[in-house]
Amino acid sequence: MSVNYKPSVAHHRANIAMTQEIQKSPSLAPKSHVSKYIALIPAAGIGTRMASSLPKQYLMIAGKTVLQHTVAAFLANPTIFNTYVLVSESDEYVDTALECHEKLHVLRCGGASRQETVENGLRCIAQMQDLAYSDWILVHDAARPGLTSELIDKLILAIGSLHSKIFSRIS
Repeated sequence: MSVNYKPSVAHHRANIAMTQEIQKSPSLAPKSHVSKYIALIPAAGIGTRMASSLPKQYLMIAGKTVLQHTVAAFLANPTIFNTYVLVSESDEYVDTALECHEKLHVLRCGGASRQETVENGLRCIAQMQDLAYSDWILVHDAARPGLTSELIDKLILAIGSLHSKIFSRIS
């Protein structure tokens, strides 16, 4: 499975600026904080292009909705600190689609676009959680089936490798 993600120029510039700030002031680099991994699942789409009576995230695959499969992958991974599902205020399905779990939170902050939904979710999470510079937010669209706990582990391993390379240069 390949990942088709192309970060924006603004994203690259923000990462470079952050790394430069840490290099100027090593006190900004995390010391002994253990990184938290937080899942953010945008699920505010309505499936217009699919022309279905249900949004894609609520379609059934192998006896579960696509959203349930995605959420289950994050909840099954012990490294994930919390999982946030972002839906629109008018979402009629999420309350019956997801079961309660101490690490699962539904936020009704969906926007007009995926980008707006993610930005809204990041703002909400920042207000609700004590986040550190070394924490990571993992974003995975609800309507993308096939995610497993093992794939999440691979991503977290890659992040850890990147994280240690960045901060070993600073120390």
